[in-house]
Amino acid sequence: MKNYQETQIIDKATVKQVAYIHALIKEIGWSDEEYRDYLYQHFLVKSSKELTKKDAVRMIENLKYIKEHEINPFEKIELEEMECEI
Repeated sequence: MKNYQETQIIDKATVKQVAYIHALIKEIGWSDEEYRDYLYQHFLVKSSKELTKKDAVRMIENLKYIKEHEINPFEKIELEEMECEI
């Protein structure tokens, strides 16, 4: 039976997954700081090498969606002040 640490090592993202993540980041045009902020905000890791295989797949799918739809997840959305009658 595998212990928790052994499972974590086995489940780490593959070299190909990490390389693909870095290629997508470059294509999107994120800075290193933006990339690491996104990783931490969504996966609580500081490096793509710390992702599990499953999380790497999620990260890749997220990046492909962001690229395809030209989304800037760092853009702050200003909400218009709304008047409310009580």
